[in-house]
Amino acid sequence: MNVEEIKSVLKEQREDAENLLNRAIPRDVPKEDLLASLSIPNVLAILGVRRSGKSTLSLLLLKDKNFAYVDFDDEKLRNLKAEELHMVEQAIYELYADFLSALER
Repeated sequence: MNVEEIKSVLKEQREDAENLLNRAIPRDVPKEDLLASLSIPNVLAILGVRRSGKSTLSLLLLKDKNFAYVDFDDEKLRNLKAEELHMVEQAIYELYADFLSALER
């Protein structure tokens, strides 16, 4: 797998994530309270049983924000070897350059 193929997978994943957000059922969750918990320097894990909405919650919290998204459960990325992960990083930098440069400021 090369960087262009990985970029194609990441673009597809981002489109899927945006489609999921458009179909998500609104919840009565105070988004501001949850986002405050996610502010730097906190590192949190969203835990739950399989298919309980962890990814959807994460995406809902990031809605209307600029973010990079990678789903390593995607079957197209499952066969990546450890030495190929640098290509995922390169693809992220190429696709989300504006987002990443804003983080550096």
